[in-house]
Amino acid sequence: MENFDIFDKQMRRQADWLKDLRNQLFRKANLRVREQILDIGCGSGIITNELSKRSKNNVTGVDKSPEKIELLKFKYPDITFICSDALNLPFQDESFDLITTSWLWVWINDINKFAQEIKRLLKPGGAYISLAEIDSEAIIEYPDSLARKKDFYIEFIKSSGGDPFVARKLVALFNEPNLNTKYGASLSMFDFSQLEKDYIDDWQQIMNFNNNFFTENEFKSIKMIEKDSILKKTRFSFRPVFWLFVIKAY
Repeated sequence: MENFDIFDKQMRRQADWLKDLRNQLFRKANLRVREQILDIGCGSGIITNELSKRSKNNVTGVDKSPEKIELLKFKYPDITFICSDALNLPFQDESFDLITTSWLWVWINDINKFAQEIKRLLKPGGAYISLAEIDSEAIIEYPDSLARKKDFYIEFIKSSGGDPFVARKLVALFNEPNLNTKYGASLSMFDFSQLEKDYIDDWQQIMNFNNNFFTENEFKSIKMIEKDSILKKTRFSFRPVFWLFVIKAY
């Protein structure tokens, strides 16, 4: 599949950032006792495979891309993968006792309908975990000129049909008497060696998807400002990732 390697690399980078958060949320969900697990929007299959290894139970991954699903079936033959739209999932009511998503709500065009699908599929006592979602307004970059990177990501998500501010909207979707809902944010710790590595990956991603947002001169200028601030150890980057944890009581 074209660009799958680039996509997979980005997903692995994000998964590495959030490993500690996943450990915490999986413990909270009693992952090992969850017998039927669904990972919606499984993408590169990294989290789906982790769920399978850690639970030893039945894990199903769903993605709307037929090409990704065929690759995942080959890559992870012991896991069930199904091609489906997240808004119309082909499962009976109350089929799963754990459902997970990661970086998915940002791309959902009807978040109310998707929330209803999740609630429909959860068994009583089941858990839903949104492992990672974004609200791009919460990003802080320094030096100040690097705020243009935040502007780029917001515009890229919008122009691709996504909602860069979706995380703030999720709690209201699960505000019902039979649902126990908690939420929070992961504040990843960065050192300058990590910032230097992210600098290379970030600007490669921006170059791949720039689509004339940055002029050539602005691209070179801001990239150089960031590199210089990392070398001088004046760089600051704050990128919170938001999570949601829901238990269905009945």
